[in-house]
Amino acid sequence: MRVSAVVIVFSTLLFGSAAQAMTIVQYDKMADDERNEYVADLVLGAQKVLDDAGQHDVAIKVGKLFTEIKPGDKVSAGIAEFAVLLAKARLADERRIDKDSHARRLEVEDAMALTLQKNGIELPDSFFTVATRFQPPMITKNPDGTFTVQKIRPKGSKDSNKGLVIPPQIVVPFILPPTVEKKHDATSLR
Repeated sequence: MRVSAVVIVFSTLLFGSAAQAMTIVQYDKMADDERNEYVADLVLGAQKVLDDAGQHDVAIKVGKLFTEIKPGDKVSAGIAEFAVLLAKARLADERRIDKDSHARRLEVEDAMALTLQKNGIELPDSFFTVATRFQPPMITKNPDGTFTVQKIRPKGSKDSNKGLVIPPQIVVPFILPPTVEKKHDATSLR
């Protein structure tokens, strides 16, 4: 599928998705474990909305697509196809934003819906809200310069130090100085 065709397909999916889904830009900022958890939530959510719609057989098909790994493969067909479509969506999203900075961002749910659609599975619109309760980790800067990373804030807790405490780290950017072309002409030699 050419990139322009992918843009058209993703654009048609945009009109059915809710504003509460996660943009690809937000998803890319998460840690690998959090991304994996989010994708798992989407797969389980797809199964639930299909079950709720009375399509139990189709829900089982979704599960198999993402869990069965064929001999010789390292990942399931669903995960492999989702990764490819997510990469294409990422590119399509950037191109859309380049053309119109106010364009609505593509979402991870768009790539998942397209993955399932390519496998003969149509999702109800309610799918686009299945992961609204997903909470990426909360990162808090502590007074001593450390950071605390929490999956969720403990209920009733005012102590923000319940979580993984990361010491301050020094990050030195590596930037090459711009190259300047020197022009030699007769006026510069005077």
